[in-house]
Amino acid sequence: MKTATQGWVILSIALALNGEAVGQELVSAPATRETSTNAPATPVTLDDHQVRYAVVPGPLYSPSLGWGLMVIPMMTFKVDPADEVSPASSFSAFLLGTENNSFVAGIGPKLYLCEDTWRLSGSAGYGRVKEKFYGIGATDPDQYVDMTSEMILGKVEALYRAYPSVFVGPSLQYRQVRFDGDDPTADQVLEAAGLNSEYEHNVAPGLVAQFDTRDDQVAPGKGVFIDTNIRYSSEALGSSSSYERVGLACSQYLTLWNDPRHVLAMQGSIETGFGDVPFDEYPDLGGQKALRGYVKGEFTDKNMAAVQAEYRWNAWKKVGLTAFGGVGKVFPAWDEIGDARWLPSGGVGVRYLIIPERRMNARLDFAWGELGPNFYFSVGEAF
Repeated sequence: MKTATQGWVILSIALALNGEAVGQELVSAPATRETSTNAPATPVTLDDHQVRYAVVPGPLYSPSLGWGLMVIPMMTFKVDPADEVSPASSFSAFLLGTENNSFVAGIGPKLYLCEDTWRLSGSAGYGRVKEKFYGIGATDPDQYVDMTSEMILGKVEALYRAYPSVFVGPSLQYRQVRFDGDDPTADQVLEAAGLNSEYEHNVAPGLVAQFDTRDDQVAPGKGVFIDTNIRYSSEALGSSSSYERVGLACSQYLTLWNDPRHVLAMQGSIETGFGDVPFDEYPDLGGQKALRGYVKGEFTDKNMAAVQAEYRWNAWKKVGLTAFGGVGKVFPAWDEIGDARWLPSGGVGVRYLIIPERRMNARLDFAWGELGPNFYFSVGEAF
């Protein structure tokens, strides 16, 4: 049995829009130039006094949610137009509705201040999502029950440049989540698995450390980005459970043939949990970032490891093309990593430059895994 925690996953994507999708999490080393792999090779002169806006609609489909529509309004700006070092700050929102009456909304600002000495981000969101519950592990989906998840999430983060290319600082995450089965049998299955119909809440302070030599926060063409985060939840702090969550992602970007229109991006990542980790905090594969080609949440366990690579080509004016592939696994404990099966994935994508001055792309990816095809729509690169 395995899980499809799409409610938590989709809302997490909404919250991440302050980072990888829009600030990076767009989601690092002081960014002093704005050359993108998916932008025209000719430099663009930008008046930093101007605020840039975009509203990006896009389709969504998953076996649990059916068809839906997401809308991503955003703006980018410089907090201090005289600051020649800080990347552009951003503010984004996320709205999603589906044919099965699921709804998700979130907001997320990301601010770069004082010549990139400080990086501040915050996010908040709410979601009510009708989905499927499969259990935990890496087995093929064969049995499930229908359920509705409801969640309220928030996070703040403050990073200080302690050394050139090194950022450290605290984070604080708040979660409030509950699950309801769609019938009495589903209620029994969820209760047996430890998914409560009453709200569980966790307050999790944490620590973030980043090493960043990327040449651009949104669409890097060269450099390295290492992101390490640790968060801790304790009943002594008033949380419903006590656990630790650790994540590490290492990314490298290479410009090919000395041509900024061609970039190779590579990433390796691990996530692990300790203690009484709640169901929705389990690491998993799939979705917008880690191993596209699987529905995010379908392969879930207490630990995850994955590697992926993507070739990015600015094919024509504002249009880019990509090809990507990767492999990963989930497993219950590190001494069992050798017994877990590797899950391959691959795909192709299209990019369209929606804010040329900020090198910001809308993207549509078609990906394949062992269970069949999936497609993904978002803003910003996957990693």
